[in-house]
Amino acid sequence: MTLPLSVPPQLAPRLHAPVHADERPVELAELHISAEISGALAVTTWELVFTNPNHRPLEGQLEFPLLAGQTIVRFAMDVDGALRDAVPVPKDRGRQVFEEVVRRQVDPGLLERSAGDSYRARIYPLLPGQRKRVVIAYQEALADHDGASRYRLALDFPTLRRFSLRIAVRGRASAPQVTVDTLGLRLPAWRHDLISEVTHTDFKASGLLELALADRSRPAVTTQRLADTTYFRAEQALTPRTRPRLTPRTLGVLWDASGSGSNRDLPRELELIDHYLRSVPGPVEVLLVRLRDAAEPAQRFHVHAGEWSALRRALEATDFDGASSLAAWEPDDEVDAWLLCSDGLFNYGADDHRPAPGRAAIHAIVSCARVDSARLRGIAGRSGGEYLDLLAESPASAAARLAVETERLLAISADPEEIGELYPEAPAPLTGTRLVLAGILRRSAASLVAYLGFADDPAGVRSVSLELRADDDPGELAARAFAAMKIAALEPEYRAHQAELERVGRDFGVVTRDSSLIILESAADYAEHDIVPPPELRAEWEQLRGQSRHSDDRRAADRLANVLRMYSEYLAWWERDFSPPPAPPPSAKRRAAEPVSESLRAAPARPARAPMPGAPMPAAPMPSARAQTLSGGAPMAADLADEFGEVAASPMEADEAREGASSAGPPSATIELQKWSPDAPYLDRLRDASDDELPRIYIEERQHNARSTAFFLDVADLCLDRGLTALGLRILSNLAELELDSPAVLRILGYRLLQAGRPDLARPIFARVRTLRPEEPQSHRDLAQACAALGERQAAVDLLWQVVVGAWDHRFPEIELMALVELNALVAQSPVPLDLANIDPRLRHHTPIDLRVVLTWDADLTDIDLWVTGPDGEKAYYGNRLTARGGRVSPDFREGYGPEDYSLRRALPGEYLVEANYYGNRQQIIAGATTIQLQFFTQFAAPQQREQRVTLRLREAREVVTVGRFTIA
Repeated sequence: MTLPLSVPPQLAPRLHAPVHADERPVELAELHISAEISGALAVTTWELVFTNPNHRPLEGQLEFPLLAGQTIVRFAMDVDGALRDAVPVPKDRGRQVFEEVVRRQVDPGLLERSAGDSYRARIYPLLPGQRKRVVIAYQEALADHDGASRYRLALDFPTLRRFSLRIAVRGRASAPQVTVDTLGLRLPAWRHDLISEVTHTDFKASGLLELALADRSRPAVTTQRLADTTYFRAEQALTPRTRPRLTPRTLGVLWDASGSGSNRDLPRELELIDHYLRSVPGPVEVLLVRLRDAAEPAQRFHVHAGEWSALRRALEATDFDGASSLAAWEPDDEVDAWLLCSDGLFNYGADDHRPAPGRAAIHAIVSCARVDSARLRGIAGRSGGEYLDLLAESPASAAARLAVETERLLAISADPEEIGELYPEAPAPLTGTRLVLAGILRRSAASLVAYLGFADDPAGVRSVSLELRADDDPGELAARAFAAMKIAALEPEYRAHQAELERVGRDFGVVTRDSSLIILESAADYAEHDIVPPPELRAEWEQLRGQSRHSDDRRAADRLANVLRMYSEYLAWWERDFSPPPAPPPSAKRRAAEPVSESLRAAPARPARAPMPGAPMPAAPMPSARAQTLSGGAPMAADLADEFGEVAASPMEADEAREGASSAGPPSATIELQKWSPDAPYLDRLRDASDDELPRIYIEERQHNARSTAFFLDVADLCLDRGLTALGLRILSNLAELELDSPAVLRILGYRLLQAGRPDLARPIFARVRTLRPEEPQSHRDLAQACAALGERQAAVDLLWQVVVGAWDHRFPEIELMALVELNALVAQSPVPLDLANIDPRLRHHTPIDLRVVLTWDADLTDIDLWVTGPDGEKAYYGNRLTARGGRVSPDFREGYGPEDYSLRRALPGEYLVEANYYGNRQQIIAGATTIQLQFFTQFAAPQQREQRVTLRLREAREVVTVGRFTIA
């Protein structure tokens, strides 16, 4: 059976705005679409109108998947009742600014590329009872089929109150023909200017509209003058030559069996394989490799005369589960050709991995809308394989292309004084049945010659000549067409061209992996964040920007002075003797009145919190004189006390000598962690299952919990506890599939991989988080921990130093000090000398301590507190940051991800109880359970250092959980 070609070419956009159980979902009330087709280019603009029927503001995420070759060119949103267009911004900067503005409760919008060819618009606020207009436009080169260009519009929406469609066609002699209309639009006759419009009310917009536009035989050239540069796009219809490919004797099928693989159109892929195997003469050996977080061992199948039922059953029986790692697979030299059936969303392992070049072509087969087409095209193109899009052609047609090799663009000849920056860069595959080129015209007229053929047949090379003029069909599409082709040429080597891709996105206002489009509320917002606004705000922005410039050098000096101040206080605490007095009289104060840093002694202002039951009241603040903060005769503190002057000797050596003289040896300590025991119903079945039954039951339960982070964490823990390591790691890797660009989910995955003893897998996860959230110090610190666990101490030290000297939001108090303490611990424990040339010598001290606990969590705008109760019953927490026995708690993290830290230099014998208190959050998006991680250290920064980790979840505000205990002999 041949499946129909008219598959919806893109998934419908969806707005995700989580609401409570007693609230109604946000509604898409109106949709207005306009399309302008000029030559072989089209721009489609969507205006979506949402309404929030609830009584509180919401934040929404609009998922907008596109097809390969479609490029976002406009994003606009209602601000103060009028549409405001977005402006380009580097991706990490855009996200940072968006979230900072959201915290101030004003109106931003952000559109960014999420994964593959999918885009995400973050919209805030969706106000109660009000309309919100969002406009998104994309540009594309029309696909060709049966000698005609095809324009397709696929919709899948419930009943809309109002719907309209306007299509305008330029540069065509005849009106388009409607070839498919399952939408039921019933377009009226085309006007003389080739415009057609239709409007409906209470319209169910579900189906496909397809138009056929007759191609012109002469070359189609479009030009555009932009910022003193003339861009062109030229295309010439061709009849590409082909030749038979060598018949494979061994065929490899690389079957993406990751969780996202279930979104592919598997019947179409199987039909393609059926057509292809039936066309292969003689017997063929097939190696099936399932690709997940790891590549499974190859299965062999013998196919003769197109009989492949055993292979088909194996493919149909695949359980799609786990992440997808291309780095886990290497081509087998035995294989003559590979069929790669995947969406290209490789989210595990090294993200820039390229398969080793071999003699076998790799044919990339795509059957879903959410794909990384650039990566798959690059893999196929480098190996001499085909890129087959089963949404654009039938399986039978695609299978026929596998049997032949199509000529390629081998070279382009042009005068560099006439033409610059030509794309695609030869050699390159042809675009269907057309030669398509884009570049920059440096003169009013130019010519070029393209050479087509096969690389191993120089005698058969043919040429195609094109004449170009700067006034050919002028319009507003050529510049972005040039940008799209340049991006397509550079993206397969993304890491090597990252800076240039960001520049292209900024210069042409298109969304790339490294650039986004942002909307802010006022000129003051653009000036504060140094973002060039849209034209209507430019004059006011220039004036404000001139008033707000400050010296970067001055700010850097202030940051260093602040770090020196914090560290001097830390050293004063480390040197202080907290031993109890010999025999205090009964009326003595609970604490000795000796100098302590006021920042530790005073409780932070938290008017919203009542005193914690059973906790000691915060001590009264000590006088804030600097001499008291740094007094006590501490040599290290004194080094920093003299206006942060230079030290005369090596601080690390002095510390080690002092430590050897004063320490009586480390106490004997044990760590007891509170094992997480979830009560989810699915775990009852899994706990009762045997090791052999567990995979099957897991797959059954997975169907009902496929979007649950908790489910994968719980089942992975169960498998790892049973020693089913490979299965546990595969299940855990599903977190990389849940939300491809969610730092919160990826952090959980990275922490859990570290806990499982796999820093090699955690490192690329944390590297991705750092790319997504470079403005958050936790991103650098997490990656440093993974590097340290792998023995990459220099990389870890360099990352931690970035945290020490970085400019961070106020949400991360004293994160610099925590990174500095960890940096010095790595230096002290390193078996080889490290390069410390960039590190201020005043900040290098060895300060080992007996006990340390570090608390982090996964949710932003969330407040979780670390409590540690010592053997004497005194509780250390945000309101009692320094205990009588010297237990020190870092400042309270109320809006970030932590960390919060408890340190005790000299531990008294007895039990130390560690708890976590979920105070609450103020996220607009419902977060569900918050995952926390705690690290327990004994003999921190000493040779005897021990570390254990535990991951738990907190569901309700005010929930308190016991995390673990230290017992000191």
